[in-house]
Amino acid sequence: RGTAELVEEAISSQAGEADADVQEFVMILDHKNVPISIYDPVRKVFERKQGDSRALVGGQPMTRIQAFRERFDIIEQRIARNRHFAKTAFGDTAMIELTRISGVRRSKERVFVLGMLTQPVEGKFFLEDMSHSIPIDLSDASAKHGLFAENCIVVVAGEMDRDVFKVHTLALPPVESRRDTCE
Repeated sequence: RGTAELVEEAISSQAGEADADVQEFVMILDHKNVPISIYDPVRKVFERKQGDSRALVGGQPMTRIQAFRERFDIIEQRIARNRHFAKTAFGDTAMIELTRISGVRRSKERVFVLGMLTQPVEGKFFLEDMSHSIPIDLSDASAKHGLFAENCIVVVAGEMDRDVFKVHTLALPPVESRRDTCE
């Protein structure tokens, strides 16, 4: 496990004198000291939750599960607002339509899926959403920009091949400015 000191040391060793200004823009936060914010989809605002922040490392299992669910919900809502994924008011289909994992097995064509990368067994990857999981094959996948790790939420494009979802493209969800998120 990395500590803030180790991360700061790694950043300092990679940043030379020319990059000294860059270090001003990097802030390392201890997840234990960040207050909990919950998104209220009815009022469309973030609300501060009373109490301490959740300890994702070494915390209670239900606390960790709830934190991952909230993170998944927020990313799913952000994707729904993105112009590439959003449906229009007149019911036209989006440029890219996401399929839930529960519907992937029935699909015979290439689909886009939002899910979290997991590896419950060494060397065997799965894609999970809030209610389902599916084994995936990453052997021929091309990755777009980003760092992909276990428990990372991703958008994948691929198709079913027998009982395994064969991933063609792996990408991080689109970003959104803070201003757009808070609106």
